[in-house]
Amino acid sequence: MSEVKLTNSYNNEQIAFKFLTTANTHFQVGPVYGLIKPGETLTVDILLQPLVDRHGRQTGGPFDRRKQKFMIKWRPVMRGEEIKTADDGSVEMKNVVNELVSY
Repeated sequence: MSEVKLTNSYNNEQIAFKFLTTANTHFQVGPVYGLIKPGETLTVDILLQPLVDRHGRQTGGPFDRRKQKFMIKWRPVMRGEEIKTADDGSVEMKNVVNELVSY
């Protein structure tokens, strides 16, 4: 497993982020999106799924790890901007994430 650390260096604004990869079925990323408060650092875990054939044997197959790409899209969440929260305290990121993906 690998880690990527995201740090919000803004003083007064949260950062909304979304992590993208060219091989969603081969890489497990968590969290995929979220908010980072000012001055905080968040660790994103990246796990390469085992490459196995239909018989469970490990294989390299047509998938080439060296050709895969990752991108982190982010933007500041302006003060007063409405970010909805679910009952369990998790952030409803649908609109923010859709905006990030459409950049």
